[in-house]
Amino acid sequence: MEMDDTAIINQLFEIYKNDKDIHIKNEDNFKTKLKKLIKDGRKSIQIVTDFDMTITKYWKDGKRTPTSHCIISENPLLPEDVVKRSEELINKYYPYEISNEISYEEKYQYMVEWWTKQHDIIIEQKLTQESLNELIKAMPVVFRDGFEELFEICKSNGIPMLIPSAGIQNVIEGVFKQNKLEYEKLCVKSNQMLFSPKTGTCDAFSEPVIHSLNKYQFNFKGTPYEKYIIDRKNILLFGDSLGDIAMSKTIDHEQVISFGFLNIDVDKKLENFMNVFDVVITNDSSFNFGNAIIKLLKE
Repeated sequence: MEMDDTAIINQLFEIYKNDKDIHIKNEDNFKTKLKKLIKDGRKSIQIVTDFDMTITKYWKDGKRTPTSHCIISENPLLPEDVVKRSEELINKYYPYEISNEISYEEKYQYMVEWWTKQHDIIIEQKLTQESLNELIKAMPVVFRDGFEELFEICKSNGIPMLIPSAGIQNVIEGVFKQNKLEYEKLCVKSNQMLFSPKTGTCDAFSEPVIHSLNKYQFNFKGTPYEKYIIDRKNILLFGDSLGDIAMSKTIDHEQVISFGFLNIDVDKKLENFMNVFDVVITNDSSFNFGNAIIKLLKE
């Protein structure tokens, strides 16, 4: 049996060995994880994946694709002032987000400030569910190659998919709905726009604010999703920032196989990404390697 597993894994490596966008620092450790995955089978896995720049592509036609926040804050259907103020927030706070010079506590505080101010701008727009649907339609996202196949693999095999995101839950769910990607075991945990029962407009966001440093702050106790993942001890995790590795830390599991999408500054960031993720996928490449691994697994 062991030989069979080894042969299967070697075959997988043979197929992808010439793919210059797949980087694995510790092949032996990765192969050990794959052996456990093969032994435990498809019924043992769950997917945990970020949304912006992970499920979605980073680039399209040389331009950045919109994040779930940008679908609102940079939307051509909204006043120019909204875009201007949102850009000012990015210019002020993004350098803090990527800085290595400030403490984690300081960075955390800046992220809360940034997200709160951005949410305040969105609340001012008095959006209804209907107008939100129009904004989503006006700025379509581009899914990363292979994601729709991953979604179908999960749906047809009953594999739960959790999306912890620092984005906007209503936008992400709207994107899935408009693309006819609906599945009862798909769970989005993100910042939620709250609509007033009286006016029908968004007048608040859920608390606490979920930003780039705290995507693991969720609790499934007593929810339907808890039942979906209770016996699934192997997590396949996909993210595009070093902090995304923590997305699974509040989920009971035995093993995580992690895939990091490194979309920019590859030369500068590759080593750090390879120290954190089992597999690093560069240059806005696809989910195909992760999909191939799931297809290896028996029921």
